[in-house]
Amino acid sequence: MKEKKYISDLLKTIERKEKQKLYAEKHKKSWIFWIGFSTFGLIGWSVLVPTFIGLGLGIWIDQKWPSRYSWTLILTIGGLMLGCLSAWLWIVKERKDIEKKRNDRK
Repeated sequence: MKEKKYISDLLKTIERKEKQKLYAEKHKKSWIFWIGFSTFGLIGWSVLVPTFIGLGLGIWIDQKWPSRYSWTLILTIGGLMLGCLSAWLWIVKERKDIEKKRNDRK
């Protein structure tokens, strides 16, 4: 009796997983677009925010303490580099997580 229930539960689980797989394949293109779009937004903000912070801080320093060096330019470039590094590290981390999940499924 328990074996029949086990087989019945197993068949229901297989059927549910198959429906999920078919749904995912059918709607794959739209999900890829939105995932890519949201990732672009996240990466864009992670680059933009430090760049603007560097820009604002540089303008403030140049107004308060004028010098022969343009702190606006230096800190804007520094913020841009910091933002790009941050985005790159985040992408590397996400890629490792995705590969780990893929390997765990196998």
